Amino acid sequence: MTRLPLFVGWLSLWLLTTGSGIEIYQVALAERPHIPAIKVNSPPKIDGDLNDEAWQTAAKVTGFWRTDRDQLAEEQTEVLICYDDTAIYVAFICHDSQPNLIRAQQRKRGGAFQSDDFITINIDPLNQPLVGGGNFYAFSVNPLGTQNEWVPGGAAEKIEWRGDWQARAKITEKGWQVEMAIPFRIFRLPRKPSAFALWFSRSVPPPRLEDSTFPYRRGQAVSNTAEGGPLDLPKFKSPMLFMPSTSLLMGEAKRGIRTGLDAKQHLPNGLQWQMTLNPDFYNIEDVVETIDFTYTSRFLPDRRPFFSEGWGYFPPPFMFYSRLVEDVLAGTKFFGRVGRTSVGILGVYETHSHLTLASRLSYNLDKKWSVEGNYAHRTGTGRFPAYRLALNGNIPSKNDWLWNLGGDWVYGGADAWSLYFGRFSNTPGRLHFFLNYGEIGDYRPSIGFKPEVNFKEFIGNLAYFDRYEKGTVLYWGSFAFYHRRRFRGGLKKGQLLDQNENLGAFVTGRKGWSISSAYNKYRRPPFLDRTFHLGCL
Repeated sequence: MTRLPLFVGWLSLWLLTTGSGIEIYQVALAERPHIPAIKVNSPPKIDGDLNDEAWQTAAKVTGFWRTDRDQLAEEQTEVLICYDDTAIYVAFICHDSQPNLIRAQQRKRGGAFQSDDFITINIDPLNQPLVGGGNFYAFSVNPLGTQNEWVPGGAAEKIEWRGDWQARAKITEKGWQVEMAIPFRIFRLPRKPSAFALWFSRSVPPPRLEDSTFPYRRGQAVSNTAEGGPLDLPKFKSPMLFMPSTSLLMGEAKRGIRTGLDAKQHLPNGLQWQMTLNPDFYNIEDVVETIDFTYTSRFLPDRRPFFSEGWGYFPPPFMFYSRLVEDVLAGTKFFGRVGRTSVGILGVYETHSHLTLASRLSYNLDKKWSVEGNYAHRTGTGRFPAYRLALNGNIPSKNDWLWNLGGDWVYGGADAWSLYFGRFSNTPGRLHFFLNYGEIGDYRPSIGFKPEVNFKEFIGNLAYFDRYEKGTVLYWGSFAFYHRRRFRGGLKKGQLLDQNENLGAFVTGRKGWSISSAYNKYRRPPFLDRTFHLGCL
């Protein structure tokens, strides 16, 4: 039980001091682009036109680079950005030599854009970019003006609860353009924000398929972002938001009138506070579970606002599965990021006298390495509190490679541990891989989701992707996945629990056609399942 933490410790020390033999490539701070923060007296009208006076004085960003080649994008993009005391205003001008090929189908807010042209602005109000991630808020728009956003750590589905912003788009003879207004009240801001980390992206779907960004270039550290500042903002006092509820219960188990209250507020240090009293979870639209066969119970996300807000700041589901918390009487939580530290603390009291506690603390040693600790427990279950220590690294190297490695140790009535290692790249024509090995004993967490325990497992994944500038085929790829579990102890020690093998390939033509196929073989003694998929478009 003690060998794994010592091994992870020595491994991390060796990697930090020697780089594990990897040629680490770091972008010098002097190379980080600076975008001047232009403050305007009169904000632009968000209508898709760019005739407002604010855009004439706004800062201008040009020079988008392809993510798969070390060259400027064929279809260039310009970004205009300014701000006032209440919001950031952003305009994208997407030049297109073939505007008749602009694709825009998605009309549902929050829907996927994979088949559409779309642009994205990523904003880190803490101005602390990290390799392979960070505290970025992402705001995306397609040529129809359909909006999509990502809040760090996750947010509730209700727009009024997560924060609203404006966007309008228009297709023109030379391409398409977007206007956006993003209020500062959406962000969890530090006490005195002086600059934001920014990066911009544009996606052109097949059959042309071109992804471009500013300021990232192939071969640079993926933490390379622009800095927008200095900002001249007034002292913010975030309002407290309330969501009262009243419902009439007519079920067999519960009858009568139920009243409740939810509240949240962004604190001045970049954290968010939230509370709930006697919440109405019965009228929340839940996940629609598909009807199919599974060998074990399935994991489902939790859409209840109190739990979905900031879920990424709390322990993983195998330690803290919030759907196990049922009839809540009262609860409170704090979460967010302050400097290099991310934190999440939650406490919930149920009507059946269960008390649930969950916490996660993560610290970034530098741009590449982070360590974290987790705790979760629900009283009155007869099971064990869960503890976790973890180390994770994202190391950029020359030629546009990103190495991902780390490990964790968990205890919840019995120990569990894992180590993982992978290599990835944005450049086509390369073989990616990911390897994971772990063991778990008779793990019995009081509030975690782990339907099967007592096994050793190995996971291996290979993937290849390539694209062509000329010819009938635009791009193609293939993948292979292998997952094997054997019993760790007991009467079946060493015997196979299950084994999953998956092979697949896909190809897309320059005229828009695509073919995909996949073969899956799943063995779980005494059962053997085989499936084959073939798709054409």
